[in-house]
Amino acid sequence: MGNAKKILKTRITEFFSLWKYYSFLYALYNAVWWFCFYTRPPFCYKLSTYAIKKKTAWLDKYIEREYKHIIDKYKKAGITDAGTIIKEPTIWIFWGQGEENMPPLVKACYKQLTRNNCNVTLVTSKNINEFLDLPQEVIDKVNCGKISWAYFSDIIRNSLLTKYGGLWMDATVWAPHKLPIKEFMNYRFFSPGTRIVVNNRTINFWSNFEWSWNGWCLWSNMTNYPIFSFVADMLTEIAIKEEVIPDYVTIDYLIYYAIRSHPTTHKDLEFSQTFNCKNRHTLASIMHEEYNEVQYKELIEDNYFFKLSFRAGWKERTKEGKKTFYGHLISNPQ
Repeated sequence: MGNAKKILKTRITEFFSLWKYYSFLYALYNAVWWFCFYTRPPFCYKLSTYAIKKKTAWLDKYIEREYKHIIDKYKKAGITDAGTIIKEPTIWIFWGQGEENMPPLVKACYKQLTRNNCNVTLVTSKNINEFLDLPQEVIDKVNCGKISWAYFSDIIRNSLLTKYGGLWMDATVWAPHKLPIKEFMNYRFFSPGTRIVVNNRTINFWSNFEWSWNGWCLWSNMTNYPIFSFVADMLTEIAIKEEVIPDYVTIDYLIYYAIRSHPTTHKDLEFSQTFNCKNRHTLASIMHEEYNEVQYKELIEDNYFFKLSFRAGWKERTKEGKKTFYGHLISNPQ
């Protein structure tokens, strides 16, 4: 009950904030989408589709008016205007507080990744200046709480991929094997997404509306790839200019806009779907269950990425005292 009240308070506060800063209609479309997200009514698919279309149309008009200089720059650019193909890709991980302050699941994911891969770079709040030159206005807004760490992380991931290319992974991604970096070099863009099977209670996201991707794992084999450079510039400008961030997943809206606007990126995204990642959420769904070695090995056999959450509240042991999948991963990374 307490959690439900907290969520309701957050959504009500957000509604009035968006209404005051943007418009009543945009706040309403956003509220309708969140209603679908939390309640999943029988008409969820149609209603969430309606809401996401309305939000998209409203935001398109807004950014095309307020950020025309950035949009025009990228509409004129082509793949040939991007940077160079990278030779030694880096796997980028960000945890602001550093490795010593990682929660157990994050630390297990990081150790697992570094055990199998030698090209991992951990970016923290202490060393970020070694890699990026971010505007002080953004840093100040993060430090005073006007911009969330999640939004700041979105700026960092797109800025790193723009400048260096390579692979971004959220710190809560479990990678059971050595990553197939050589295979990824065939992709200008990659993200572990596959189209989902929908029913009446499915909710539409920007990240699965027409194309499928996941912001928690992004790749490019080149610097200045148009999607990432556009999104990095937009996220940074929005952070500086706007008093209210337009959406919880502004990054996904901007990726969706970039794909629709750039003549070749949607083909790159469709090509990346040939890399099968259909079980990327399966491990999270069984983390509370008793650990089963056979089941785990079957699950990871042909899967490289599993999105987890350190806020899920998983227990190390079942009620019967058996070690869970979560307990196994944090105590004995494979």
